[in-house]
Amino acid sequence: MMILIDFDSEAAPNSWAPINDVVMGGASESRFDYVGGSTAKFSGIVSVTNSGGFASVRSTPSLHDLQRYSGLLLRVRGDGKQYKMNLKMEAALDGVQYQAVFTTQTGTWTEILIPFSTFVPMFRGMHTYDSSPLDPASIRSFGLLISDKQEGPFRIDIDRISAVTFITASAFLQRIGFPSSGHMVAAMALMESPAMVIGVLLIRKAQYGKGTTMKWGTFLHDALLNGSVFLLMGSLVIGAVAGKSGWESARPFTKEIFKGMLAFFLLDMGILAAKRLNDLRSHGSFLVGFAIGIPILNATLGMAIAALIGLGEGDALLFTILCGSASYIAVPAALRLAVPEANPSLYVPMSLAITFPFNIILGIPVYASIIHSLWT
Repeated sequence: MMILIDFDSEAAPNSWAPINDVVMGGASESRFDYVGGSTAKFSGIVSVTNSGGFASVRSTPSLHDLQRYSGLLLRVRGDGKQYKMNLKMEAALDGVQYQAVFTTQTGTWTEILIPFSTFVPMFRGMHTYDSSPLDPASIRSFGLLISDKQEGPFRIDIDRISAVTFITASAFLQRIGFPSSGHMVAAMALMESPAMVIGVLLIRKAQYGKGTTMKWGTFLHDALLNGSVFLLMGSLVIGAVAGKSGWESARPFTKEIFKGMLAFFLLDMGILAAKRLNDLRSHGSFLVGFAIGIPILNATLGMAIAALIGLGEGDALLFTILCGSASYIAVPAALRLAVPEANPSLYVPMSLAITFPFNIILGIPVYASIIHSLWT
């Protein structure tokens, strides 16, 4: 992440200038002021008099080459209204602007992440279909706009604007601008053990009366203290004890090499799944349908639960994805010990070769679209 703009002095907002609908005869007003710390505020009144209805502010033109980055991260505190982030690739006052819409939360600091791919070329409020896409290497100015005739007073505080890169299911989440909480990572770890317990209970119930006995001590040890789950839970404890300073000291090991290690891991898992696809084919289409249908059902239930308990968009999406996912690390390792008669050549490729790619290709974007439409 690279901080592009912050407002660490009273003079910092002076490089930004208001541009309101008075240029076309309107009566809207706006200001851009320093409010202390590293924060500036964009505030004013939107009026629809004389067919007006917008207010904006724009930074002084200066070339920014952001081709190494995927989008912008805004830290803002708003009033619940909808705003637009404006980018320009030319220094002229008029001309094409590239816009992306975001919604603020009243009185709450939030981080809004906007991918460059979502910026739409606009000219005087109209979409221009013949304009070239935004080139992150040629950004010359940044701006904020409130429009769509949101009449009345407005205020949004801006702490900083940064350029960022992305990765994984939470990467997609960030790319579409859904703020989320770190505690959802803990939820992922905590969901592993119940899945193991329920899976084995279902198996034992099906076998009840066939002379089988449950070795609960061994099973609970495998479910709750197997290496994978123990490592996940231990990491949470270490993170809680070490705090932010501990994270920074371990950053080269825990963050910088993550992408490379993840790539090797997924390559190895992909090879394993490919070798076992023939086993799935030999058992017909039922297992394939099960590996897609049950995760969709679980994701739907997860979405309903997220709505009932009032999760935000970002956390709701992560929770939905967790509910609609299938473990291919911790749970298979524990089940191999707890239920040795189960065939790993079936449940591993079901998880890794069907459910996992289904969620990446279709599940995540579809769930995100549904949640966004229901939550707004």
